[in-house]
Amino acid sequence: MERPLAVVLTAAAPADAASVFVFAQSQSFSPRQLNVVTGDTVIWRNTSQKTHNVKFETEGYNSGRFSFGEVRNHPFSAAGLY
Repeated sequence: MERPLAVVLTAAAPADAASVFVFAQSQSFSPRQLNVVTGDTVIWRNTSQKTHNVKFETEGYNSGRFSFGEVRNHPFSAAGLY
């Protein structure tokens, strides 16, 4: 069973939004938890031979399946726990 990733967003908007990387490994994400600010973009890179997908129902985001070496990204516009 694949372990979920927790993304915690704070409300303070940065002067310049950042990109934060997460690696989709065989059975987990690394890092497993992120603390980012509103406006940051999280980028997932698949580093395993399995396909992965990322879903956040509260944001209405579904990356679709992505294979080894592929990336998916999503900018977070609202504070919350995802």
